[in-house]
Parts: sequence; C-alpha cells; structure tokens
Amino acid sequence: MTYDPAIPLASDIPSQSQHQIYDNFGQLNTQIGTEHTALNAATGNGKHKYITLIQNPVAPAPIGTDLLMKQVSAASTNDVEFLDVSGNRWYVPLRRLFITINIPVGSNTITLVNFATIALGNRISGTLHIYDDNSLSRSIFTTFVYIAPGLGVPGTIAGSWAGQLISGTKFTNFQTTGTVLQMKTTGIAVATTATLIITESRT
Repeated sequence: MTYDPAIPLASDIPSQSQHQIYDNFGQLNTQIGTEHTALNAATGNGKHKYITLIQNPVAPAPIGTDLLMKQVSAASTNDVEFLDVSGNRWYVPLRRLFITINIPVGSNTITLVNFATIALGNRISGTLHIYDDNSLSRSIFTTFVYIAPGLGVPGTIAGSWAGQLISGTKFTNFQTTGTVLQMKTTGIAVATTATLIITESRT
C-alpha cells in the first residue's frame, strides 16, 4: 500500500480506521527508512544514509540564510549545484582528501598515494599540497590531472620541476610512476610526518 494522507477522516470512529492509521505509520517508517536510518532502529534514528536528488534545472532562489542544493543537467551530465542567497553557484563534487605520510630518516623517494586505489574517480583534476608537520616551511604545491590510467603532474618529465612551488630544502619535488604519486627528498636526518592534501573535482 501507499501512505494515505486522508486517514483518519474527521468523521471516522478511531476503532474503524485503526488499521489504516497503523498502515500509515508503517509506511512512514518504511519510506523514511529508505534514505534515513529507520525510526524504529536501535540507534541513529532519522539520520541520513544518502540523499537522492530529482533532476530539477529550475528551482526557487533561496531566501534569508537558506542554501539551495539541486541536481541540474549540464553538458549531458547530471551535476549537483549549490545556490547561495547571493545567487552564487557552487558545483559539487569538490573534495579534499587529507593523507598522513610517515617520512623515515634518510628517505629520498617516498610513495605518497596510488591514484588507482583511492576511489576519487577515473577522470579528475585538482591540486596537490604536502607539508612537513614538524617544519612547516617545507612544502610543495602544484596541480595534477588524473585520467585513468595516467597521472600527470607538472615538471615530472625530463627532470624539470617547473610548475611545482617548492619551499624548504628537504622536500625537492613530486614525481610520478604510473598512477603512483611520489616525493623526492634530501637530507632527512630526523623522522617526521607530512600531510598531503588532494583537492579535486571532476574534469
């Protein structure tokens, strides 16, 4: 059955429509439980499991402090779009991934991440930023393009690091091996950790 908003009628005797009211409560729990944790669950009641958006190219402008999220059709794809109260449009996905990297003493080539295994997608682009947690002046920043199975980072071909902004003397450059992103270092005398930030969006 489906949810019946006409139950109970004002003229209904409760005992006569009890089974219909009972069915309505069951339908509410079932339908809410599709994208939320069901209301009769032991924990997490009502929390989102996921969100399905119906394609809607035209949606009302948000008011006050509201924020509108809608699924639109653009360039033969379904893009999710945020629209703020000022009319600014922000497209999703735009994701950041933070990865902790352990750097042992004496390292000179460190494997950072394999783009084929981190589930960001098969066609993405964005920026790479790594910094030493214990010596913040050591950092590298650059762009990347990953179109499976190829990873492209500026300056990783023919030994030129042009396009990579490098600070400090210990982190020397990013390089690639297939789908694997690596970092070259020199003179690491004390073990340290670094944070790799991947900011990406679909290309």
